[in-house]
Amino acid sequence: MQNLTEERTGRLIRELRLKAGWTQKELGAKIGISDKAISKWERGLSFPDITLLPRLAEVFHVTVGEIISGQRLSEPAMNPELLDSVVADTLVYSQRDTFSKGKRIFCLIFLTLILSAMFLCAVINLAVDHQLSWAYYPIGALTIVLALTLAVVLPKRRRLEIVMGILEVSLMIYLAMIEKLSDTSGWLLPLALPISLVSVVCLYLLLKLWLWMKRKWQILSWSMLILALGPALSIQSILSCNGIQRPMTSDWILLGSLLGAALLFHFIDRVRR
Repeated sequence: MQNLTEERTGRLIRELRLKAGWTQKELGAKIGISDKAISKWERGLSFPDITLLPRLAEVFHVTVGEIISGQRLSEPAMNPELLDSVVADTLVYSQRDTFSKGKRIFCLIFLTLILSAMFLCAVINLAVDHQLSWAYYPIGALTIVLALTLAVVLPKRRRLEIVMGILEVSLMIYLAMIEKLSDTSGWLLPLALPISLVSVVCLYLLLKLWLWMKRKWQILSWSMLILALGPALSIQSILSCNGIQRPMTSDWILLGSLLGAALLFHFIDRVRR
């Protein structure tokens, strides 16, 4: 619904601009915005800011409702259903604009708090030990939290994939810092990298399940299968390849339990469907 509305509005803006004989740069100059923003509107990638709608309507000699609905409204077409649709689009647009501003305010406040906490950790560490040592640990953890939280301002398209990528990169940087500070070596690339990749991929697949599937028993069944093939089986294989031996009995019990649960939930899903 929202993407379709953006595309309709973008098409109307492009149609009106071409009819007036203006370039994107000329239109941008008339309403005080860059031609790149105009391009995004016309491609349906974003909406005009709500404060720009009256100015757009003025330069194109149309109504704000027409800009939001993405179509010209002639007098015969002004039936109650169409009016309701325009009002609904206007309300949705207003709510989205308010939410967008709320996100910016939240990110600004959260960024200030995180940076203040990092600075405080560094100051305390320097005051007590006269050097930066343990402060790297909370600063690294806060950096991961900050990176993931700021992902809420990302575009919806591929947001989950970007967040998972940020998580993996942040984890590896944090683990590399721990390896350096703890005077240990040889475990980051052969152990931490593949285990973190397996964990992040499993988390990504689990989140996708909750977005794609609707039936809870089906979700539970696939979740158990992912956990069995991911953390239970893959991580054990990674440890074995690096010469780290663990009691196999407990691992096989865990793997069998997860696979058994996957089959049980699949059977329940088939029965209830």
